[in-house]
Amino acid sequence: MNDAPTTTAAPAKLAVALAFTPELQRQIQEGAESVELVTEAFTISSQPEANAAAERLTLCNKGVDALKLLKAGFVAPAKQIIANAEALFDPGIRGYEQSGTVLRQRLLGWKQQEDRRIAAENAAREAEARRARQEAEAKAARERAAAAELARQREREAAELEAQRRAAEEAGRTREAKALAGKAAEKTAQADAALENGERAAQNAHIEAQASTGAAPAVAAPIKGFTAAQNWVAERNEGVADDAAALELIVRAICGFPDEQRLARPDLLALFKLDTSALNRLAKAQKKLMNVPGYTAVDKPIARGSRGG
Repeated sequence: MNDAPTTTAAPAKLAVALAFTPELQRQIQEGAESVELVTEAFTISSQPEANAAAERLTLCNKGVDALKLLKAGFVAPAKQIIANAEALFDPGIRGYEQSGTVLRQRLLGWKQQEDRRIAAENAAREAEARRARQEAEAKAARERAAAAELARQREREAAELEAQRRAAEEAGRTREAKALAGKAAEKTAQADAALENGERAAQNAHIEAQASTGAAPAVAAPIKGFTAAQNWVAERNEGVADDAAALELIVRAICGFPDEQRLARPDLLALFKLDTSALNRLAKAQKKLMNVPGYTAVDKPIARGSRGG
C-alpha cells in the first residue's frame, strides 16, 4: 500500500497580474493592420516590386515570430498559476484514488474468497445429492425385488389353489371348488397388491431423497455498490520462455508438425509477430475452451465501484 499522501497549506487566494503595455498593444495593432496595408500597397508588376514584396514578407515572418514569443512570455504567469491551482486538488484526488485501489483489491479478494466458499458448498451439496440418489436407487431396487418375490410367492400359492380347485371340481365337490376359487383369487390380488406396494415404496424412496437434498444452490450475497467483471486474457504457459517460443508452437500446430520434427527455416519466425490483442479476444470469447498452443485463458476480474446516484 502506498504511503498516505501529504498536503501543504493552500493559499487563501491565488492571483497574477499581466502587464498589457502600450508598446505591446502597438505591436499587436501593427500586425493586425498589416494585411490591409499589404493588400493595398503591394501589386507586383515588376522586379523591384517583387523584391520589395519579398522584403515585406520577411518582415511579416519576423513579426509572427516576435509576437509568438511575446505571447508565450505574456501568458506564462497565467498558465503557471492555473497549473498551481490545479495542483492544489491533486493530493485529495490522489488520496481518494489510492483509497479506491486498496478497497477494490480487498473487495475483489473477499468476493473471490466467497466464490470459492460457495463453490465448495455447492460441490458438497451435489455430492450429498448424488449419495442420496444412489441410496434411493438401491432402496428402490430392494423394495421392488422384495415385492416381486412376495408376488411370485402369492402367485405360486394361487396356482396351487387353482390346481386344487380343478381337482375338486372334477371330483364333483362343487362347494369346495368354489371356496378354493375364492382363495386363489385372493392370492392373485395379494400378488398384484405386493407389486403395487413395492412400486409405491420405491417412488417414496426417490421422493424422500429429493426432499432431503432439494435445496437451491448457494449464491454469494451481492455487495452493494461493487461488482467484479470477468476479464478473460491469454496467459503464456509456464515453461514457454517467450513469444518466439509460443509462436513456434503455434506454427507447428498450424502445419501439423510433431515436436521432434525440426522446422526447415526457424530463422523466418523472426518475421512474424504475435497479435496479443487477438489472443485476448479469443480468450474472452472462448474462456476455458480456448485451445492455443503455449497459452491458457485466465479470468482476471476487474473490480468496479459505484459513484452513487
